Amino acid sequence: MDRFYDITLLHRMQLVPPILGSIEAWRALDVDGRRITLVRPRPDIIAAHLAGSSSSNVAAFEADLRTTRTKATTTAEDELALVELRHVENGRLPVGIFEPLDGWPVRDLARFVRCNVELAAAITLAMYRSYSGGANVLTPDGNLVHRFLPNFAEVWNSEMPSFTGLEPDVSIRGRIGEARALLARLADHHTSDAQDAESNASARAFVAELEALAHPDAGPALARLLRESYRFVSPWEPTA
Repeated sequence: MDRFYDITLLHRMQLVPPILGSIEAWRALDVDGRRITLVRPRPDIIAAHLAGSSSSNVAAFEADLRTTRTKATTTAEDELALVELRHVENGRLPVGIFEPLDGWPVRDLARFVRCNVELAAAITLAMYRSYSGGANVLTPDGNLVHRFLPNFAEVWNSEMPSFTGLEPDVSIRGRIGEARALLARLADHHTSDAQDAESNASARAFVAELEALAHPDAGPALARLLRESYRFVSPWEPTA
């Protein structure tokens, strides 16, 4: 385990939208052992900022955290609430302390799980739908739920010029391509992309393709796989 000032870092979570690669979310323990979600700029950006770089995203990140704190009373039900906007390094570096996440992000599970094609299709479908507000987190009791962090609009706007337009966050075809690659990795099941296009019709066809393959009760099946094959019982406890 690593330390970040007085915070113990347990696992980095893919809870921040993938396109915002300059900020990180971590499952962590505060100085008093309290479970939290820590959101911070990427380490190299922190180092550049503390060295005096004017091109870091730290100011935009702090602006987003301040906006989140201002609207705290209107936090959506599935949004992790901001507990504290904290400053470290003599006030030079803002970090966000959010409430703890109650499960495993599907994206994190997809990095290492291997399974049959039915469960793989269900995981892939969940990840694909997460871009449009679908379930993105598996709880230990087998529920697929939607959990998200606030919109980091200032960071997004500051980094827009670097986007190619092909990223899954902003491109239908990119989203489908990412999902096909995931299905192949999870279950060695390869599908054809010959008909994929940047269109809603192509998206509907791909979703229908996955639905025809997918396990009908993916949450409990995936939770059982994690317990039996990977010894995952709680997202806050080390594996056996």
